Amino acid sequence: MTKRKTVWLVMVVAAVGLIGGVKAFSGAAAPEDMYIPMGKIVLKAPDGVESKRSAVEFPHAQHFDIACITCHHTWGRTEPITGCMTSGCHDLAEVAKPKPGEPRDDESNIAYFKAAYHKLCINCHKANKVKNLALQKAVKTLDKPLPKSGPTSCSECHPK
Repeated sequence: MTKRKTVWLVMVVAAVGLIGGVKAFSGAAAPEDMYIPMGKIVLKAPDGVESKRSAVEFPHAQHFDIACITCHHTWGRTEPITGCMTSGCHDLAEVAKPKPGEPRDDESNIAYFKAAYHKLCINCHKANKVKNLALQKAVKTLDKPLPKSGPTSCSECHPK
């Protein structure tokens, strides 16, 4: 093949690749493409529930180092991810009352929307805090600050 034909072929392949790349990253998603919210997701009480605290602005993109399946535990990895308060998941608007004489069981109340968020979020943040403290004790100097562990108090998530 001549040098001129080789240059022409490389240019055609590059142009096709560039056009395909621009089309793929243009933001025009096909209906079957998954949409991942990049900003903050507002988590609030379900409709009809009077909330005692403000809604939570959940920074979704700050949690991308955590496997999606950790929070979206029913996701089969092929279908679109649904919200936590989708029917049949964590959609109960009030906590189930224990039977007389039985202690309250938080595990059985996990379908209650507030219990699900609190258990997953706060427990993860508390575990991160423990890991950070252990790292601080284990090393004398760090070349970069430890990652934030996340909020664990009511007012940190629910500002007034």
